[in-house]
Amino acid sequence: SIMTELKFIAVACLLLVSGWARAQDPCDLDTGASAFSWEQVMSCYTSVPYNPDDLDNAVEFIAAARERSDLREVYEAQFGWRAKLATLGTQTFANDFDMQMALVQNHKEFFNPHWRYRRPWCYSGLVAAFIPFDFGSTVTRAKKGKQQQIVFIESASFRPDLYAEFTGIDANQYVGMKVVSINGVDALQFFRDFGRNELRFDTNDSENFNEAMQNAAYSMRISHTHDMPPDHGSDMYVLEQANGKRITVEMPWVFAPRAAFGSWQDPLPSSTVQFQEMCQAESWTSWYANRFQPSPEPSTSTSPVGRQAGEQDFVDDLLE
Repeated sequence: SIMTELKFIAVACLLLVSGWARAQDPCDLDTGASAFSWEQVMSCYTSVPYNPDDLDNAVEFIAAARERSDLREVYEAQFGWRAKLATLGTQTFANDFDMQMALVQNHKEFFNPHWRYRRPWCYSGLVAAFIPFDFGSTVTRAKKGKQQQIVFIESASFRPDLYAEFTGIDANQYVGMKVVSINGVDALQFFRDFGRNELRFDTNDSENFNEAMQNAAYSMRISHTHDMPPDHGSDMYVLEQANGKRITVEMPWVFAPRAAFGSWQDPLPSSTVQFQEMCQAESWTSWYANRFQPSPEPSTSTSPVGRQAGEQDFVDDLLE
C-alpha cells in the first residue's frame, strides 16, 4: 500500500541520516579502524568547549602545589614561574584542548620531566600520534675530509605496517637515507628547535637531541604527561640517497589506538557527546582523594589510603 511504502521510505531516510551523522562525527573512533587522520582527531579534541572556571581551578591548584615545594624559590629565580602562571590564568581559549595544552606547556617551562601536568585522560589515553621513522645521528666525512654530523633514518620501527595500510606509504624504502631538512629547516637545527621549544626535556640541547634520536621523542607521541600531539598534519622531508640524489617526501602524522603500541587504553568513544563526557570525568587522583576523606570538614586532611593512591599515580607518571 501507499502508506506502507511511505513508512518504508521514512525509515530508510532515518537510517541514512543516522549513518551519515555517525560518519561525520570526528569523535566516532569506535569503528574498528586501525588508524585515524590528524584532521579527524584534532577535530574531535577541539570539540570540547572551553570553561573559564576550569582554568581558574587549575591555576589555583597548581600555584598552591608549587608553593609547597622546597624548590619554589629556586625555580622562581630561574624561570619566574609565578608571573608566567598568573599570565596563563588571564588568557582565554577557543576550546578545552587548547587550554590543556597551555597548561602542559607551562609545566615544560621548567625544562624538567619531573614537573608534569597530567591532562584529562581523553586527550592521551585513547589514541597516540606517530610516524614510523626512528632517527639516528652520526659523524661522516664530507668533502675535503671535513667531518659533518648528519641525521639519518635508522629504521622504520614504529608500526610501519599500520602506517602503510592507512597512508599507502612504505616507510621502509627510506631507511638509511640522510635527512637533509624537515619542513624547510636543516635537520640538525630542526631537532634542536624541537627540543628547545616543544620537548623541553632539559635545558641542555644535547640531552633533548638524544631524546629525539634514541627515545623516539619526536616520532612517538604516547606519554600522558610530557608528549604533545603535533600541531600540523604532516612533515615535508628532503632526503638524500647514497648516490647523492635528493627526493622530497611528505609524511602525514597518523593517530592509532594506544593498544596498537602495546599500551593500555580506555574504550574508544563513538560520538562527540561521549568523548566530551570522558573529558569531563573526575581524575583518578581526585577520585581517590574524595572517596577516602574521613570527614567532610575542609580542615580534615585526606586519609592515608587516598594519599597513597594519589602518590602512586605520581610515581606511575615518573616511570612512564
